[in-house]
Amino acid sequence: MEDAKKASIGARSKPNPPYEPTPQERKAMEAHRARKETATPAAKIKVVDKDGRSEFHPDHPDPLYGTVMLLKTLGTTNHEFLQGIFGQLATLATLGQKLDQDTLNFMLSIINGINPKDETEAMIATQMAAVHLATLTLARRLDCVENLGQQDSAERAFNRLARTFTVQMEALKRHRTGGQHVHVHSGGQAVVGVVEKGGGTHKLEDQPHAKQITHAPQPPMWSSNKKGNPMQVASDAERPLPNDGGKSPGAPRRNRNAFKHGGYTAEAIRFRREIAALLHAIK
Repeated sequence: MEDAKKASIGARSKPNPPYEPTPQERKAMEAHRARKETATPAAKIKVVDKDGRSEFHPDHPDPLYGTVMLLKTLGTTNHEFLQGIFGQLATLATLGQKLDQDTLNFMLSIINGINPKDETEAMIATQMAAVHLATLTLARRLDCVENLGQQDSAERAFNRLARTFTVQMEALKRHRTGGQHVHVHSGGQAVVGVVEKGGGTHKLEDQPHAKQITHAPQPPMWSSNKKGNPMQVASDAERPLPNDGGKSPGAPRRNRNAFKHGGYTAEAIRFRREIAALLHAIK
């Protein structure tokens, strides 16, 4: 009886064999290690409560190197810019009266993933992190609405924030490419040109399928009235229009129409106010 108990205890205490990963898991692990070796080390922030207030410092054994890593994360060498950006991030990461370290480092990881190269890209990346937090906050509120009014308000704000994030991505892309777009034509020939409203840059010599259009003067066309004057074929010459009053005076001075379009429309003003209210609500 005792021998049976010892055998049973020995069977239970026997260690399990090591896990054998699948081929797909091995490939995923190798790709992860290779990407980690080439990735930029993520700088972190440590929040310390001191005398009833929260202070944040670089989470690094050496403060100097920690600060340099934070500067690299923002793509800058300006300490005032670093201090200003992290002050704004700390405001967004404050829950109640406490600065949340995890939220602050999460926003910092978003910026690090975007890998800004200058201060402009750093500001766009910071705004993208803020809009992302606000979007997920609205998604949570949308799941907890109690009436149709709350649902419409949360859904409208959520959609606008999602569109704003997409616009920020496009702005970052245009800044990095200098407003240029790559056109690839048949035969693998690529042409880089500035994107213009209504279409891209077109170069006739880079498009083998296009035909050269030229203008050749045409002889006059006689009308059925032989005694009349010849009727000229239309040409590219500039002609004054009937009742031409001269050059256009252009837009009136102190153009007030500018205040009715673009960023000054009622829709744009209401949108900015809603974004400000949302960012204030998630604090």
